[in-house]
Amino acid sequence: MQNDESIRKDLEASLPVLVPRHGIGKYGIPYSEGHMANCDSRGEGPVGAMTIGRKVVYPRAALIEWLLARMTEKPAKPVRGAR
Repeated sequence: MQNDESIRKDLEASLPVLVPRHGIGKYGIPYSEGHMANCDSRGEGPVGAMTIGRKVVYPRAALIEWLLARMTEKPAKPVRGAR
């Protein structure tokens, strides 16, 4: 698995300064708009969410920190029948 710093640099290079909630999946974020809205309503979403008109956007740095805080490395499963 890539380390956090490598992931952070990749995301900083690929995300716009303000990431819109609508269509967030097209930026490779593995959460739906609805999930992000639910997190925001519970006070668990990225810090600094704001509206521009009627659209909710997240500052790139806050979204990256929020994603990194939720990442865990999945342990490898043993291969069946391996000796």
